Amino acid sequence: YSLGATAYCLLTGRPPFAGENVFALLHAHQTEPPVPPSAVRPGVPADVEAVVLKLLAKEPAERYGSAAEVGAALAGCA
Repeated sequence: YSLGATAYCLLTGRPPFAGENVFALLHAHQTEPPVPPSAVRPGVPADVEAVVLKLLAKEPAERYGSAAEVGAALAGCA
């Protein structure tokens, strides 16, 4: 999950979630879907965006199971 948040910041220049205070920020991380990176920074490739959004999935079972899986997904990006 943290790799997804870092990648999101690198692609967009901002964190995937914001909040007025730490509690609002934590709530956003737990409940809100992230704005797709391409909506923040047009031109983010769709395949890279899909990897980042999967890294940021709320449910751990919906994320990649290993670093090897992330690497393979990124290797398939244009």
